Amino acid sequence: MDALSEVLSMLRVSSALSSRFEGRGRWAFRFPAYHHIKFGGVLRGRFHLWLQGSDEVLTLEEGDFYMLTTGQPFCSASDPSCPPIEGPATYRAIRGADGVVRYSGEAS
Repeated sequence: MDALSEVLSMLRVSSALSSRFEGRGRWAFRFPAYHHIKFGGVLRGRFHLWLQGSDEVLTLEEGDFYMLTTGQPFCSASDPSCPPIEGPATYRAIRGADGVVRYSGEAS
């Protein structure tokens, strides 16, 4: 069993929320503090991820996986120089009937 499978097998999951995001152009989102684990993967392309207030920006590319455990607010972006907008409100407003969040930002 790989390390990730071992960690996930130890978790007691009581609920789950899944979301797929497809972004184009320049975009950045800010997400509030949370009480549980957040994780995801990059199926295609790349994006940047950082904890709010941190100078360390991670660049995630196709095949990469991330797991956030601190509960701190965080940001994700195609371009970290973009001013972030509210992620949860935007996601709710544009989520398609198929459950996919599709966002078209400014042209790169």
